[in-house]
Amino acid sequence: MLVPHGSGASRAVEVSQTFVKVLAGIGSVVALTFLVLGVAAISRGVSITRGRALENENRILADEIQRMRERMVVLRDTLNRFGEREQELRLLAGLNPTDRGVQQAGIGGPAGTWPERDSLATLGPNGQQALAARLDVDALARRASLLVRSLNEAYDSLAHQRERMAATPSIMPTKGWLSSAFAAERFHPILHLARPHEGIDVSAPEGAEIEAPAAGVVTDVRWEEG
Repeated sequence: MLVPHGSGASRAVEVSQTFVKVLAGIGSVVALTFLVLGVAAISRGVSITRGRALENENRILADEIQRMRERMVVLRDTLNRFGEREQELRLLAGLNPTDRGVQQAGIGGPAGTWPERDSLATLGPNGQQALAARLDVDALARRASLLVRSLNEAYDSLAHQRERMAATPSIMPTKGWLSSAFAAERFHPILHLARPHEGIDVSAPEGAEIEAPAAGVVTDVRWEEG
């Protein structure tokens, strides 16, 4: 029923059921279209937001990898200085210096099967930088391990030499003068024979104090004529 504004006569309009169904179908299609477009817009917005977040994370990761590699340069220089001291220490300990090539590269290669190597290599610049950093870390670890083993060997040798040096006479056993030194052949003052002299003779006043010229263990105390 249509009722015009004013004094016009009312008119009745009949709408068929089919027309109503068509209108309902068109409305449903339009609503569905708007729904799909809305979901697509939301998904695109989420994708853009996620992409920007990933770009930001990649940038932060790249910066962190770069800072880590800069620190590794400092660590490499520190190991080089330790390596120079290690060479000097080995010489003092009576050991052969470590080969320069071995000292720089260490012994062995990257540990494990490295299943992530190919994956990192295919991740673009950041993946390649991460792979290079991993290789640098492994090389530094091998150098540090070799340096520790070499220093332990040098310290063991020095400890052995310290014991030997402590047992080597370095002072006169008493206040006197050297009257006879080591000799391959010496005329024996008592036996009157030429024979090797495997010690030294120190002449001193009677009653002079005697000190041990080196570290050792007293194994025999007795009087001996002559």
